[in-house]
Amino acid sequence: MMGTDMDGWVEYGVSGPSPQTTEWFPVISLSCLPSRDYDLFARLFGVRNRAGISPIAANRGIPPDVSFTVQKALRQIADAPYRDECYGYTWISWNEIVALHWAEGARDEEWKLLFEMMALLARNYGNEYVRMVVWFAG
Repeated sequence: MMGTDMDGWVEYGVSGPSPQTTEWFPVISLSCLPSRDYDLFARLFGVRNRAGISPIAANRGIPPDVSFTVQKALRQIADAPYRDECYGYTWISWNEIVALHWAEGARDEEWKLLFEMMALLARNYGNEYVRMVVWFAG
C-alpha cells in the first residue's frame, strides 16, 4: 500500500461587521509537514483508520468560506490528472483540538510545532478563529 500524505492549510479568521462574516487567511501550509502520523490522521480525520477509532472531524467537506489560497489549491486539484487520488476533504477547529488535549498528546515533533503555532494564532485571534483545512492523497 502506498503512503498517505496530508495537505492543506492552517487558517485564521478575522470577524467582519456581522457575526456571519469572517474572512479567513492562510498562514501555515501543511504540505511542509513530511510526517505521516497515521494514528493522528485516524483519530482526527478518519484517514488510515484501521483500528475503527471514532474520528473527530472526518468527511466534513471544505468550509464554504475558506481563504482564496485554499480555493486556488482546490481548483488546481480539480483540474489535475491526479484529482481522483485526493480525498478526505475536511477541517477541524483549534477549539476541538484543545478540548480533546491533542496538542499535549502529539508525539511527533513536527505536529507539536504545528500545534504550538496554532496556539499562538489562537491567543491572538481566538480559538474559534483558527482551523486546519485538510485533504489527503495516496
